[in-house]
Amino acid sequence: MELHNRNIIVIANPTAGRRGPQRIEQAVTALRRRGACVDLWYTQRRGDGLDLCRQAIERRPDAVVAAGGDGTINEVINGLAGSDIPLGILPLGTANVFAREIGLGKDIADAVETIFAGRTQRVHLGLAGDRHFLLMAGIGFDAQVVYQLDLGLKRLLGKAAYVLTGVRVLLAPPSQLLEIEADGEILTGYGVIIGKARHYGGAFQATPLAGLDLPELDLCIFRRRGALPLMRYVSGIARGRHLQLPDVLYRKVTSARVRCASPLPVQADGDLIGRLPMDFSVARDSLTILRPA
Repeated sequence: MELHNRNIIVIANPTAGRRGPQRIEQAVTALRRRGACVDLWYTQRRGDGLDLCRQAIERRPDAVVAAGGDGTINEVINGLAGSDIPLGILPLGTANVFAREIGLGKDIADAVETIFAGRTQRVHLGLAGDRHFLLMAGIGFDAQVVYQLDLGLKRLLGKAAYVLTGVRVLLAPPSQLLEIEADGEILTGYGVIIGKARHYGGAFQATPLAGLDLPELDLCIFRRRGALPLMRYVSGIARGRHLQLPDVLYRKVTSARVRCASPLPVQADGDLIGRLPMDFSVARDSLTILRPA
């Protein structure tokens, strides 16, 4: 898809990653040098990405680019869902899970080339409650880490902030039993990852059989509670062997409802989006993405 002499709107989170504003300006300059007309809009607070994307759609650009981390991308896709306007990305975040999923590294030149001349792909989105997600949703250990994460510490330490918070959660792991109704089957566990993509938390693959282009959700359910089982699950995911564990269930479904005696937090694409109970499904709205050719 050539964007020469075409209109691009970049929605950028200036606090994402290190040297965020400099890298954003570098990318915008590179796009303009190649002939694209680029408008750069900065977010100022959480939720701005969604609002700015809705404004962008009214101008009918040839592409909308999310410059930031997976949280920024999530806000933008909630505005673009169902539109035929392609999504491009400048991966500037801590984990950049979506960039890994489509084979895009952190190099700005590669990201610019993908925005300028990448191939388009129509993908299916997940729906958690009334919010779309592109990568995954989670309840249990990962949602507790996101819930307890200090954003100031994240800006200071990056990925290390997740590790420190993860250790803290590991010392007092979630112990509330989840009831998961998946395509009519009743399952239970103490944590669940609901995947639309393979990658999770960076280079790891929690739902390795998932695919952005597949109209289904992949459930990975962790059935035992306590610190020792949780350590086995984390180690298993890190080594790509968690599906071999007898107390891990894996299901491909079109919808699921997760309930619990307590209103546990739910994360989607790395941000908190609400609390249980919550319904999950494959969204009717799909999305066009720009990925490396």
